[in-house]
Amino acid sequence: MAFFAHAACVQMAIDQGDVVANLARCKEMVVAERFPAGTLVVLPELWATGFDYPRMAALARETPGILQELYQLAKEWDIW
Repeated sequence: MAFFAHAACVQMAIDQGDVVANLARCKEMVVAERFPAGTLVVLPELWATGFDYPRMAALARETPGILQELYQLAKEWDIW
């Protein structure tokens, strides 16, 4: 039994510490790909922030907003 009809990996350049730019790039790429409904889309490790360790605590506070944006994107395009 399959849980997802399709799976996809998104590779993208990451601007270290720039949540706004990374989120915009992620959304642009997902929309451009037009994945089939039910696709599990996997993003790179620390895609939203990069390995910006000195600012990680401050960047972590962006998580609720990032999750809300991803939720809306997934809902709109019927992806996971």
